[in-house]
Order: sequence, then structure tokens, then C-alpha cells
Amino acid sequence: MTNRRKCTRRFFFLLVLCVPGWLQAADGIQEPSRQAEPPWLPSEVRAALEKLTSAIAVARVDWTETQAGSNRAKNLASPENFAVWVDRDRFRMLLTYSQAKGYGPGLRGGPETWEGAFDGSVFFGGEPERGTRTMPALLIKHDPFDETDPERFEKRIFLGYLELAGFRAPECFADLAARPLFFSLVLYYGGLSDSTKVEQRDGHLAVTFRVPDPILLRARQVDLARERRELKKLRNSPEYAVERIRQLEAMRALPPLRIVSLRLDPKRGYAIVDREDSTPAGQTILRARSDQWKYYEKPALWLPGRVVEDFYTGRWELGSFSDGPQLTVTYELERAEFGDQQRINFNLQAEYKKPATHVSDFTGPAARANPEHRVEYTVAADGTFTKRSAQQILAEIHDWRAIAKGAGIMFALLALPPIGYLVVRRWRLKRSQE
Repeated sequence: MTNRRKCTRRFFFLLVLCVPGWLQAADGIQEPSRQAEPPWLPSEVRAALEKLTSAIAVARVDWTETQAGSNRAKNLASPENFAVWVDRDRFRMLLTYSQAKGYGPGLRGGPETWEGAFDGSVFFGGEPERGTRTMPALLIKHDPFDETDPERFEKRIFLGYLELAGFRAPECFADLAARPLFFSLVLYYGGLSDSTKVEQRDGHLAVTFRVPDPILLRARQVDLARERRELKKLRNSPEYAVERIRQLEAMRALPPLRIVSLRLDPKRGYAIVDREDSTPAGQTILRARSDQWKYYEKPALWLPGRVVEDFYTGRWELGSFSDGPQLTVTYELERAEFGDQQRINFNLQAEYKKPATHVSDFTGPAARANPEHRVEYTVAADGTFTKRSAQQILAEIHDWRAIAKGAGIMFALLALPPIGYLVVRRWRLKRSQE
């Protein structure tokens, strides 16, 4: 991977929506006052929106994302396939897609898989099939409750369809410290907004919020010195590294607010039918529209079968703005199930036992004592973590296999004489009886 940000879905992703608990951490930004009961919202609307929390409490949702436009990710050779399993304050997600040639391990392209899971205490992220001998898989661990983790506010969780369908979903490690993890996006914005407008429009309820801009707040949280080191470590070109830092500095200078306008359909339980985000200066950030609605009787929930989202600036950063879309992402719902499901494992560490798997552990005292806030391990042949290198582990496995192979050959050689004797004796006995 020659560009850290080109391949935004690989090896643990970028930035976006991590707002509630860390607004005061951004220089000069105070968290907007929150209201326990939103007087701006009619009681029947609030009751309908509160049902979203219980509807998504235990669920599985699958969807695809297809990109088009000048800013589409060039590394993608196919639509991206997402699946998420939710069990109240735990979840697991899976992303599969195909890389174009020139991207991925060995720049060979091909199928890629990324997965993440939160077991209530630790977030695990992994690539189970990296396809290289010295790093066949990758596992990363983070503690969402560790306020010293330098990657706590980076976007590592991609649940874009759920947000467009009306759910506030976690997108960074800091979000995982809040409860509940999944609930109404409208109520979430209402709790953050310092200026809310509600009106009836064409049979819909139109709601406009002024909320902290998650992308701009994220830019303020980046340690620029560490970012430069990471860009260099991942072998980005000097030109890209300079541009990346320039983008961050430009975003840090902008007022970190955005205007979010939602249109809710009372005939569909006040589901979001369209959305527009803009800057306080009136520049359009994105527009999204939903259609092909599907009704799920058990939780009494409407979900859009398709959402088309147009970006008029960067998807993950606010750069240059345009009059037309620079990127269009189409989300298509493939599957939605609610209620009890098959048993799901939320601790990925139990599954990453392949020898030579690389582990980056950002949790615990050892990680906090390290300047980079992480400890690197390799999975040994017995599945435990070790500080030995992948080459050492593979060499040991080779040696043991060689010993086992030699022992097998020796056993066969030693066993041949008695076996031959028994075969000949039986043959002679048979002949004597004839």
C-alpha cells in the first residue's frame, strides 16, 4: 500500500463521528448543553424514535456499498459487502471486498476481509487472511476506556448504512464508552444541537440541527508529530505526507460546526427519507435520499432498501467544495433480522491462532508505558503471544515438522522387518495348510 489514505478501508481506517464524550478535549470547544427531554420534539415523534433503540438491540443487518464519481476509492475492484451483528452493547462487523491490482499485500489485488468486534470491554480489529507467509493475519486490540490511547478518536468502525437509516452508531473507540451504543440519530443530534428548528413540510417533519462537525473535531485531535511518523512508517510519498498534514492544518482552522437537515416520514415511523449537511457558511457537504422501503413486522420498523449519498467535498475530510457531487455512494440493504440469533463470538482474539499472526496491542500497562502506546506480538505455534519474530516461529515450526517427518521415516524403517516377518510367516502358514 503506497498511500495510507488511498486504501481507507484497509489496515484500520481514518476519521469521523466521535463526538459526545470528547468535545471539551478539542481546543476552545465546549460541549453544547444537553436536554433530558427535548421540548422541540412532539411527544408522539419522540415515542416513535425511542423504539429504534429496542429494535436494534439484537439484530443482524447486511448491506453493500458501491462508489462512483471522481473521488471514488481507486483501490476497490468491487462493491463492499458489510454485515453487522448487534447484541445490545456488543457488536461484530465484517467487511469483504476486492482490491484492484496495485493494492493490498504484494500489490497483487484480490479478495480482502476486515472484521471488528467489541465485547463490552475491548475492541478487536483483524484481517484474518493477509496472504503472506510472515504475516498471515493481523489482530489489533484497543481499550475504549483508555483516555491515553492516541488512536481513540480515529474512525475505525464503518456502519454508514445504519446512520443513514436513522441509528446513531459508534464510529471510533471513544464512542464505545457510551451507552447505549445504538439509538436514534435524531435524538442524538437533538442532545448535541445548540440550535434546533422543527417544521411541517409537504407531509413530513423537517428538523434542522446545528451540531459539532465530527470531521473537524477529529482533525483537532490528531497529534501532528505522531501523524508524520505514521505516514513515514507506512512508506507514503513525501508529497502525500505534506498534503495530508496541510489538509489537517486547514481543517483545524475551520469552525467545527455543521448544519444537519433531516426530513422524517410520519407514515414510516418518522424514518429519515432525506438528509443534507452543510457548513455554517452554506457550503453543501453531502445529500442523501432513501427509497425502496422495507417493513419489518417484528420490531415494527421501516428500513430503506436503498440510500444514495452524494458528497460535494471529501468523504472523510472537508477540502475543496464543488457544485456537483465528487463522490456518490449507493447503499443497498441485503438482509435484516431482529431478535435472538445464532451464537456470535465477540472476542476475536480467540479466533486468531494462526502461527506468525501479527498482534498490535494498545491495551494494558505495557502499551501505556511504550512511547507509541502499543506492544507488538507474534502468535506462536501453540496460539500464545510471544515477542519472537515471525521468522523464528516459522523456523521452529519447520524444525518440528522436519523432526516429525524424520521420526516418521525412522519408525517406518524400524517397523518394516517385523511387519515383513509377520507377512512371510502368515504366507507360509497358509501354504502348509494347503
